[in-house]
Amino acid sequence: MDSHAEPRGLTAAERLSVTKVFIERMTELTLRHLEEDLKLMPALNSLDVMYKQSYWKQFAHSLGEAGTKLEETAKASVNDEEKWNLILEVYGHLFPDLPSTAMRQDVKARLDWLKRRIAKEFEVEFTRLINANTISSPIEQIFLLEWKFAGLDKKLDVHLSPHEPIQTDIGSYAVDFLIVPKDHTLQTVKIAIELDGHEFHEKTKDQVRKDKVRERAIVQQGVTVLRFSGSEVVRNGRGCVEEVEKFLRKRPQPPLVPTTTTG
Repeated sequence: MDSHAEPRGLTAAERLSVTKVFIERMTELTLRHLEEDLKLMPALNSLDVMYKQSYWKQFAHSLGEAGTKLEETAKASVNDEEKWNLILEVYGHLFPDLPSTAMRQDVKARLDWLKRRIAKEFEVEFTRLINANTISSPIEQIFLLEWKFAGLDKKLDVHLSPHEPIQTDIGSYAVDFLIVPKDHTLQTVKIAIELDGHEFHEKTKDQVRKDKVRERAIVQQGVTVLRFSGSEVVRNGRGCVEEVEKFLRKRPQPPLVPTTTTG
C-alpha cells in the first residue's frame, strides 16, 4: 500500500481510519520479519548476526525517536502557521488552493538557512569594521550597528567614517563619526556625529570650556555637529540614526553650475 496514496471520496474520519489500518498492517509485517530473523539467528555466521542486531537496533531507535517526537507534538501547542506548513507538506499536491502564506517544510528550511547566512555575513562585516577602526566604545559600536543595519550608506549615497580627524585653525580634532557624500562634490556638506559617553561624570569648567572651543572650531570648517548622549544611543540607537537620516534628507543640494559651450 502506497503511504502517499489518498483514497478518494472519503470523509476525514474515514481517511484517518484508513491510516490506522495501514499502521496496524505495517506493524504486523514488521513483527513478522523480526520473528523470521529470530528463527534464522542460530544458523547465521557472526557477520550476519551482527548485521541483524545492528539493523533491528537502528530500526528500534528510529521508532523511539518517532514516538518521542509524536508525544512532544501532541503535548505542545501548535500555531496556525505550523499547522498550515504540515498540511502543505502532506496534502499540498491534493489542495492547490491552500493559503499562499504557507510554505513547504523544505522551503522553510532553506529560508531559515538564508536568514542565518545573512546574519553571519552582517556579523562578519560589522566585526571587521570595528576592528579595522579600533572602535572599542560600546556607544560607538551601537550607533555603527544601527547605521549599518539601516543601510544608509547606500540609501543616501554617503560614507560614514569613524574617528575622522578634522583640521581647524587651532588644531586637528577627531570626531566620533564624520559623514561625507561619496561623490565628493559637496565638500561643504559634512556632518560630524559626536556621542557623549561621559554624561554621568561631572565635567570641570575647564573641560566644558575646551569642549565648546573644540566644537566651535569644527563648525567653522563648515561641519555640522549632531550630538547624542550615551543614554540616548543605549535606549534608542535606531531613533538616533533615524534622526540623522532625516537631517541628511533635508540637506541643501549644490546649485547647478551652468556649462559653457564654445563655437
